[in-house]
Amino acid sequence: MTMTREGGDITYADMVQTVPEKSKIAQYFSGGHVFVTGATGFLGKLITEKLLRSCGDLEKLYLLIREKKGKKVADRGAEIFDNVIFEQLKNEQPKFMEKVVLVAGDCIKPELGLGGDDRETLLKNVTCVFHCAATVKFDEKIRTAAYINVRATRDLVNMAKQMINLKSFIYISTAYAHCCRKDIQEVVYETPITGEKLLTLVDTCSDDFLNKVTPTLLGEWPNTYVFTKAVAEEVVGSSARGLPIAIVRPSIVVATAKGPLAGWIDNMYGVTGITVGIALGLIRTLHCKKDCVADIVPADYVINSAIAAAWSIGNKESMNKEITNDNSEVSVFNYVCSTQTTITWRVWMEYSKHYLKQVPSPLQLWHHFFILNSNYFMHVLCVILFHYIPAYVVDFLALCIGKQPLLVKGYQKVGKFTDVISYFAVRQWDFTNQNTQSLYQRMSPVDKETFGFDLREFDWDSYFYSFARGGRVYLLKDPIDTLPQGRVKYYKLLVMHYALVAFVCAAFLGVCFCILKLFFSPKQSYAMDVPEREGGDITAAHMVHQIAEPSQIRRCFRGATVFVTGATGFLGKLLVEKLLRLCPDVERIYLFNRLKRENARALRKVSMMKGDCTLSDLGMDDVHLEILLRDVNCIFHCASTMKLNEKLSTASLTNIGATKELVKLAKRMRNLQSIVYISTAFCTCSNKEIKEVFYEPAMTGDDLLTLTDILKGDVLDAIAPTLLGAWSNTHTFTKAIAEDVIRREGNDLPIAIVRPSVVIGTVKEPVAGWVQNQNGLGGVIVGVSLGYIRTLRCKMSNVADMVPADHVINCMLAAAWDISMRKGSNINLEIPLENCDVAIYNYVSTPEKPIRWSTCTDLAIHHFLQIPPSRQVWHVIFAPRSGRFAYSLLHRLLHLAPAALIDAFGRCLGRNYGALKKYGSIGDALSGFARFTAREWRFNNDNTRALWRKMNGEDRRLFEFSMESLDWDLYFHTYVRGLRVYLLGDHLETIPKARVRRQKLKTMHYFLLTVIGLIALLLLY
Repeated sequence: MTMTREGGDITYADMVQTVPEKSKIAQYFSGGHVFVTGATGFLGKLITEKLLRSCGDLEKLYLLIREKKGKKVADRGAEIFDNVIFEQLKNEQPKFMEKVVLVAGDCIKPELGLGGDDRETLLKNVTCVFHCAATVKFDEKIRTAAYINVRATRDLVNMAKQMINLKSFIYISTAYAHCCRKDIQEVVYETPITGEKLLTLVDTCSDDFLNKVTPTLLGEWPNTYVFTKAVAEEVVGSSARGLPIAIVRPSIVVATAKGPLAGWIDNMYGVTGITVGIALGLIRTLHCKKDCVADIVPADYVINSAIAAAWSIGNKESMNKEITNDNSEVSVFNYVCSTQTTITWRVWMEYSKHYLKQVPSPLQLWHHFFILNSNYFMHVLCVILFHYIPAYVVDFLALCIGKQPLLVKGYQKVGKFTDVISYFAVRQWDFTNQNTQSLYQRMSPVDKETFGFDLREFDWDSYFYSFARGGRVYLLKDPIDTLPQGRVKYYKLLVMHYALVAFVCAAFLGVCFCILKLFFSPKQSYAMDVPEREGGDITAAHMVHQIAEPSQIRRCFRGATVFVTGATGFLGKLLVEKLLRLCPDVERIYLFNRLKRENARALRKVSMMKGDCTLSDLGMDDVHLEILLRDVNCIFHCASTMKLNEKLSTASLTNIGATKELVKLAKRMRNLQSIVYISTAFCTCSNKEIKEVFYEPAMTGDDLLTLTDILKGDVLDAIAPTLLGAWSNTHTFTKAIAEDVIRREGNDLPIAIVRPSVVIGTVKEPVAGWVQNQNGLGGVIVGVSLGYIRTLRCKMSNVADMVPADHVINCMLAAAWDISMRKGSNINLEIPLENCDVAIYNYVSTPEKPIRWSTCTDLAIHHFLQIPPSRQVWHVIFAPRSGRFAYSLLHRLLHLAPAALIDAFGRCLGRNYGALKKYGSIGDALSGFARFTAREWRFNNDNTRALWRKMNGEDRRLFEFSMESLDWDLYFHTYVRGLRVYLLGDHLETIPKARVRRQKLKTMHYFLLTVIGLIALLLLY
């Protein structure tokens, strides 16, 4: 009898039990020794927890921990494992601490601050390294960031080369390490400076200097964090050849999505800090393009990708040819969301608002409203309205009740924080992550479940639900139990918010009205109270004065050999002419026509030498150099770059390097009696009061010359604004440093420094009113007289310190005579020298003959209206303003707007006038000159006055430089004529025609004003 069973027959295969698949990644770490840096950080805690919980057969886990705030390594380790994210691990593996080894170290120290025994243990046992340590402060000092992010990486890579059992090394970088690029692929990019050079720079330079050059070092990088991360990648790419190493680049890391706790995070960096600030009602605006991709990735997914990358690099069988890199030995994994699932900043804001409203906190300070502004101006406006005005009001109330005002300072920090985030919120990058996607595809189903990091089907709605609650619980330490109280406070703040909106808007409109009324109200022009001069016009021949025979100072130079640098410049020409005309034995000269007529024999005494102030030994050959060393008795160092905003690389070599070389040569000159260095009274313009003493410059000459040698010219010029600091331009900055070179290296020489203020045309010799360049005041006066310049930032009540060029030359010659006599007799005559044997003479007009900018302007315009230039382009109008805003407004109205109209008219005619470009250059020049016209200094010239008193009557007549007898009205009478003749090349014979042209332009000007006024009235009607 046969019994029949239900279900039919079975096969042998049905009898085989299904064995669960094991995790290949967990097997890879089985018996392994893993070293983790940055274990106390956000990602460090997560990777520690994940390795211990999901890789149960791990042998040892070494955690690098530094002592902090007096806490020992063991205490800090205990704090780590007391964190809530380790609760699941403690429940599943109570004895996990047996695998953990705490290693004392500090990534800011060389060799990670490891002790000898710990280092040996790591070198002998470690199979895998996760380098998570980094300083994540975006505005960290460059020295600290370089040590932690670059040097620690270099030292760890060098250690890895000695680890005998190493299978894999993972460096956690950032997807924005090369944010200066639009397309970011999975390759190691070059950086403008190597890791070794950066470390050499921070090792050799002071903190103050590094802080100044940081903006230039960063270049296109927005902060020190991403910059040093990029340099650290360069270190890995260049020095990790032969190592099983990979770089994992996550984008913006946010709270966990799943394990060990959904929504867990322990810091407020980046987007998380913005979200918490919104929740508390503190942050109300962000400069952000709403439709740009917000490339954010959950922290647990980042950790899983890093662990998978370690398995991939260490397990050769898992490697795939799809992983490509310019450097085949360093694999790069961009872990970003934008290639798989896209979320924009607009969606981020909507999710955040939605879920934050569900779980309001009783810690909330104000109703949370938030505006994403793509326009930077609107963002700044919102910052003023919604951040600073409320902050100032609250701080004022705090002061009234005796409390400490804190909100304004707090919002200043918030502003810096949001500015950092804004860089990433207004830009979008094109990432590739082929290596990352290929890595995920090679993982087994079990590994994808345990170490998953695929974002293709990521649920952002569910994520933000956990994210909002996690921020409340883990960051604000505000448990969900307080939710009822939070909702009550939320509605109270909502009512208060809308009650205040009307008042704030009204106050803002009132302030705007006051500002408009202040700056757009009509202002009366200053009156020109200048008397008419008799005698009519003069010719160039009338401006030549005869000079009597020389006396005592001339005899001082008799038989002397004089070396003049800068003989082709304005002062150089005047000095050479004066020496040859009065001192027969002068050695150097620049030719003058008048000299040829009166003293042609003197030209035989001229010897030209080829040289270059930017080169060693001034670029002279050995023959000429030996002549100088043997014969020279007196040196006048006039060579200098006179452009106020000359490139710093050029200015440093010419003004500092040449001075340094000349001092070296002077020490070798066997018959030297005196040196006169021509500086400027504004070399210490950072001080309000300028005495005849040395001042400490911002940096030494050696430091700046070293920097010039190390950095490319473009890089040095880019950091110039940072280096200058309180100095107004590169000319005064390098002149101050050049003086310091003399103080340090030339105080044993017979040397004097002459500091003239603003040098203008000559008073009487060799030709009254002579000037050869348009630098400074002369250029402004000419621009006004031609009708080009119509406004200038200038405080008219300030004193304008200016000195005639021939007076400057006379002061220089007298100083050379004085210093040679003083050194020769070793007697200090009247003039005290403070802390040094170098005499300093401030040659300025303020103490003896002050003139205000208002008077200077009146005199210049008054005398130029008498002799208008024949090439005048428009009627002379000049409206200086002391305020930045008022000047900027007038510059746009009176300069840029007409220039734009002219260019537009030219384009209609098929011509390119380039007026707007020219006015851009004029604006730059005026901005440089405004540094002197908008400020005022108090000068001391006791040494210069004492020098004048020492001279006898004949010397005072022949070498006059006292400003007491100068008549400014008479001076400007000849000065403006000199500008017309010598600068514009416009002879006085053209004055009648020029006056006719001026009258025509005046008629056109007022006709245009009438037309504009009628149009305005018509529009208003």
